Amino acid sequence: MEKRKFKINILDIVIFVVILCSVAVLVFRDTVNEIFAKPVITTVEITVFVNGEEECAAVSSLLDNNVVFVPDNKNDFTLNAKVVEFKAISDLHTEAKKGEVKIQLSGYKRLGRFYTEDGTRIYTDTECAFVVGEEKINGNLLNIGISG
Repeated sequence: MEKRKFKINILDIVIFVVILCSVAVLVFRDTVNEIFAKPVITTVEITVFVNGEEECAAVSSLLDNNVVFVPDNKNDFTLNAKVVEFKAISDLHTEAKKGEVKIQLSGYKRLGRFYTEDGTRIYTDTECAFVVGEEKINGNLLNIGISG
């Protein structure tokens, strides 16, 4: 009986890699499309937790108004945003001391992350602020999502 040697040449390896890459692109086509396609600018909705009686009173008076939003207090980056909703979290017998504010701004989502219209990433669980005139209202960024 004759022994046969198993030979692999470069062309076989290239063909295998091409087939493997084609299958990977087919399986992950949504992710590949999201990487190479230009992002669609839409309305991003951000939920911010506000703590303090004065802050809650100030935010409740800002409904349907435009504010300057600072997504991270450590940076000087600011955005124009609109306050769309305020939900007070309080006892029945006291004024609102805690609340959640929903604001909207222009941005997009790419690979599960949210970005502003100019491409700056917005992170959750950061200290943020609203600036209205001279008044600065601090809070914590809880959640980010696409409005709709």
